[in-house]
Amino acid sequence: MRYFIVGMLMVFIVACSPVARDVAVVPLEVVDSSLPVNTEIVEEVEIESDADAAAEIVEDLPVVDVASKLWMRHRFTDIRTGDTFSIDDFAGETVLFESFAVWCPKCTKQQHVFKEMEGDVIHISLDTDPNEDVAVVRDHITRNGFDWYYAISPAEVTKDLIDYFGITIVNAPAIPVVMVCSDGEARMLPNGHKDIEELEKEIGLGC
Repeated sequence: MRYFIVGMLMVFIVACSPVARDVAVVPLEVVDSSLPVNTEIVEEVEIESDADAAAEIVEDLPVVDVASKLWMRHRFTDIRTGDTFSIDDFAGETVLFESFAVWCPKCTKQQHVFKEMEGDVIHISLDTDPNEDVAVVRDHITRNGFDWYYAISPAEVTKDLIDYFGITIVNAPAIPVVMVCSDGEARMLPNGHKDIEELEKEIGLGC
């Protein structure tokens, strides 16, 4: 009886302490008082469990082969020349291709930066707005004096781009630009306007 009373007093004192307010209450019947509680061991086990879970998630992610993607293989028709091309045609070179819309003034501003760039970078502008057609894009090219590859993105290619890069790829005001590196890898550049210095820096970083 004496031990029971002492035990209850200890529970009452601990429960009333400031520390106890932040600690979960554990029923006495599940605690072996003969064993010390090592909080460091508990924390370590939790960390290891999180790391294991993260590793499993990474292992479950599909490995995507860029070269197998439709947006790489599809043969577009260049609006300026009528010739057909695919991004695959430029294997071994650095390609900057943008998803744009004629109605987007930020896109036009970015294209004027492309116009000023020098070097061997291939530029491709892909109109992903389903409401714009060849005539609208051709007028845009002529008015601004642009002289690189321009094409309309078919619905299936646009969907493939979204599947690979996310919905931002068709958000024209975000000025989405993708860099395909000479090794065949690809990545999206940071959103927003990019001047020549920023583009050259990104090209230098590679994929």
